[in-house]
Amino acid sequence: MSKVEREFHDKLYKESLGPRRKIMPIYQVAKEARRKFYDFVRCYAQPDINILDYGCGTGELSFYLAKNGARVVGIDISEEAIRQARIKCSQLNLKNVDFLTMDAIHTEFSDNSFDIVCGISVLHHLDIKKAYCELARILKPGGSAVFLEPLGHNPLINYFRRLTPQLRSPDEHPLLLQDINLASMYFETVTCEYYALFTLIAVPFVKTFLHKPLVAIGEILDKIIVRKNDFIGKFAWQVILYLRNPKKDWCT
Repeated sequence: MSKVEREFHDKLYKESLGPRRKIMPIYQVAKEARRKFYDFVRCYAQPDINILDYGCGTGELSFYLAKNGARVVGIDISEEAIRQARIKCSQLNLKNVDFLTMDAIHTEFSDNSFDIVCGISVLHHLDIKKAYCELARILKPGGSAVFLEPLGHNPLINYFRRLTPQLRSPDEHPLLLQDINLASMYFETVTCEYYALFTLIAVPFVKTFLHKPLVAIGEILDKIIVRKNDFIGKFAWQVILYLRNPKKDWCT
């Protein structure tokens, strides 16, 4: 990751997310994706499982996994994020989680170090090809990675992104299907679930009584029409990307 990314995220965490806090209510339209992601990773949070929180930020996901029993390492490019994560870890008195400042595409881990790698909104900050290769290297044979990421096909979402460049780092690139398809070079199995397309209708009503019922209706439509449909799903806001069984020949 670049120096620009490091400086952007150091500033972001020092300012407690800064201007991003104003748009946090919008993320309610994608709450189903986050719930599904957490449900999936919780299944692996067992005492004999080594999990890497890839781009851990201030440690929310790491703490969740550690409280459920897993041995967790969280890495992030931001020294400020890691500083805050360590403080919270000490306050929670968790002994089965550690936090390290580290570049995600040039990690310092040995081959075959982790059973599971997981992350939220991290891959779209990286050189995707190098990230897949590094993930395949540090995962154990038969291991899995799962990520919750934004997508870059919806023209309305992209228009909003162009209007609000201050909310993102210069290196961000929401995933395209070609980025997702590239994963098949490094993993035997690549599957996707798409979220937050029809729920986007609730965004203009975020501060009204209509917001919750519109989100509920949108979630039903997303589940029926969007969830596993690549043609329609690519226009959704978020995707859960499942990568299983790394191809070790790419890491030699």
